[in-house]
Amino acid sequence: MTAVPIEATIILNHGLSSSMFRTYARLKARAWDGTATRELRLPFDDLKALVGLSDSKTREHLKWLKELHRLVAWTTNGDQVYTLRFLPPPAVGDSRPLDSQLPETGADGLPKTGTGELPFLGIPESRKRECGGGGLNTDSQDPLDSNHQHQPPENGSSGAGAIFARVERLLLAVRLWPDAAIRLAGQIAQIEAAAPGDLHYLDAHVTTRDVLGYVLYVRDPEQEIRNRPGLISKNLAAGRWANEHYRPHYICGGCHKIAPHCTCADGPQPTLPEVYDVLALAPQPAAGEGLARNVFSRWGICETCYALPCQCPAPAGDEREPEPARGPVSAAAPESPTARFWRHVLDQLSLELPKSTFDAWLRPTQLLHVSEPGEAGRLTYTLGAANQYARDWLDNRLAGTLTRLLGAASAGRPVQVVIEISPTPNPQDTHP
Repeated sequence: MTAVPIEATIILNHGLSSSMFRTYARLKARAWDGTATRELRLPFDDLKALVGLSDSKTREHLKWLKELHRLVAWTTNGDQVYTLRFLPPPAVGDSRPLDSQLPETGADGLPKTGTGELPFLGIPESRKRECGGGGLNTDSQDPLDSNHQHQPPENGSSGAGAIFARVERLLLAVRLWPDAAIRLAGQIAQIEAAAPGDLHYLDAHVTTRDVLGYVLYVRDPEQEIRNRPGLISKNLAAGRWANEHYRPHYICGGCHKIAPHCTCADGPQPTLPEVYDVLALAPQPAAGEGLARNVFSRWGICETCYALPCQCPAPAGDEREPEPARGPVSAAAPESPTARFWRHVLDQLSLELPKSTFDAWLRPTQLLHVSEPGEAGRLTYTLGAANQYARDWLDNRLAGTLTRLLGAASAGRPVQVVIEISPTPNPQDTHP
């Protein structure tokens, strides 16, 4: 059998997975062994048997070798007969991954295809957005080297370049192949830079929050995830959100509380603190210990004030607990019927919903007032939410649940739920 020449630049290419390299080597070996023109003409079934993959995987590898890595050019005659021609690899000495040589870099610093868009990731077309941003690092150092630092974008930390670098760093840290990390990071940078600060838009798309959530999820020993890079890349490429028990909350840049609890006059200014990256990539706990018990403690958020960092008043160092008062004790202020009714409703909600969802979205709500029955005998319950973001979330996600529980608590009478913005909670009406 004739020796098959495979260039060093292909062997050392970090962007070519082991299975893709195996497919390329088998195809090239058959071409060098059977023809003098270095072309390969085979029916699809023979190609599939040669590379040892399923139908879908064989087509996927052929597509990637042609469109992404540009190592093979092939055509088909419509009868499932493929003609493959092997292309020359990059020049010797160019050690960049092959995929990083293909797209040009535009004025915004992001990679572009011939149409000026980032490569398609499998995320629906409606999720693609135009954006501007900073630079894209394409140096040849090992991206998994802990001593290697990405260059900061020139346009500041809020541009698409900074988002791209952050997501790419997280994905490479959990051993995604560089080509997948670059493509996913570019797509997420497009999404987030299209409408920065718009929480409703960000909640409807896969963003850095989901990357952080997946990274923490696969590193949780209790989940026993074996193929961590595969789980993350497939779910992100398919546009699936991370589990809410692992996906961190946005932190308001003004009051430093999670977005549902923010009471800033201008609404939440959503940020994802850099400490999230540290916590997501922190050393894993020992076997059997698991991660912190809920989404707040996992990301360092105080479970009392829901702020990062904690804003609870520090206890006095040398002061002792006050002694109990002697003599008659004044009775506590009686609980109003409205507060007692709302407390019972919240108790029921806390049993039906996950604790993290209840604490984030329902704990700060209030029952402002109950209107008299109208002509149809309908009661109107007016609830108060901390901000517009929380009001919209409750209206879109929990309006049906609230209507059902309030109707059951009102002896089955028809009810209507209205949610308003009421940023100043009444301590008497706060759920314990």
